[in-house]
Amino acid sequence: MAKTRKITVTFADLTQATRETSRVYTHAVKCKLTNNISWCGRPDLMEKTLKTFGTPVVGVLTGDPWIEHPINAPKGFKLYCNTPQDIARNNELCGGTK
Repeated sequence: MAKTRKITVTFADLTQATRETSRVYTHAVKCKLTNNISWCGRPDLMEKTLKTFGTPVVGVLTGDPWIEHPINAPKGFKLYCNTPQDIARNNELCGGTK
């Protein structure tokens, strides 16, 4: 069974969501009307998900124990890194947060 951890995402409206997972996620997109959340593992997938939600809010990963304490991550875990372009797009979509 895969090793899991609890991750946290924070949205521009300062609400948060958590998920227990063994996967790598970089963003989450939430629908303002239904509060449904879609978790995304890459910035390009986040952009694609934005188009499927009528009133989307983008959240960025703000808590991941494997990033904060890599010694606890499973062998072979690769830290993800947003490019400067990804960071600029995050700022644009998230109202300047992270």
